Amino acid sequence: MSTRDVFSEQELARLRGFPEITAEDVIRFFTLSSADEAFARASRGATAMLGRAVQLCTLPWLGYVPDDVTSAPTVAVARLAERLGVDPGDLAGYGAREQTRTDHLRAVMGYRGWRSADERELWRWFCVRWTLHPDQGVGELAFPGGQQRREQGQPQLLGVAAQM
Repeated sequence: MSTRDVFSEQELARLRGFPEITAEDVIRFFTLSSADEAFARASRGATAMLGRAVQLCTLPWLGYVPDDVTSAPTVAVARLAERLGVDPGDLAGYGAREQTRTDHLRAVMGYRGWRSADERELWRWFCVRWTLHPDQGVGELAFPGGQQRREQGQPQLLGVAAQM
């Protein structure tokens, strides 16, 4: 079964993109340490530097990096651009060469100490993410009626645990 059998194109686009970001998350996830800044600056050119920084900050925020890095929240991009001394508009050309984006993501994962997840780990991550961030709508797509159960105070992960 493919994702297209489960989700509409509109739902897939929402799942693959960036959600809205809170002011707290901008500060928490899009603040570069000195080491983070040096890692981002290792890229050639303002576009690559800013794109790499966006990936660096997005990975811990979402647990993944959407394919279209240029659609990152404007406020988050502006914060990174200010720290790096570049124009936020420099991100517009990022990812024109898909291999650059992929190479940067691999470097970011290595820098952060992340690795690819297997199916079981991914399912567990999804369930926890849905429990902690129900407002992002991801869980409702996979578990219709879940928001209503949450509002009624019913447990969310009992049925899921049996499937793991």
